[in-house]
Amino acid sequence: MATTIAEQLYEEGYAEGYEEGYAEGYVEGFVEGREPGREVGRQEGREGAREKAREVGRIAALRIMLVSRFGSQALDATCDARLQAATAAAIDRYLERVGVAESLAAVFEE
Repeated sequence: MATTIAEQLYEEGYAEGYEEGYAEGYVEGFVEGREPGREVGRQEGREGAREKAREVGRIAALRIMLVSRFGSQALDATCDARLQAATAAAIDRYLERVGVAESLAAVFEE
């Protein structure tokens, strides 16, 4: 089955972001597990790392798709801050819109 360019970009961004996010999440989970008075098990730390990796991967994929669609100049500090602060539901909405939106502003419309 043929994949679209958007699907390919998503997969590439997800893979790249997953690795980065997994590393960040693993470190965060490990540090939390070592804090005095906190009982965070290894399994919980790993799950936290996986969740962080998924989030970072989805944002990385979205960023790649936005650059592909609207050019790298469109992704300024405001756009990047919006991506970092976005909820999972918001990222889903942005991913749905990026392929059909006429402008970058239309992707981020509420």
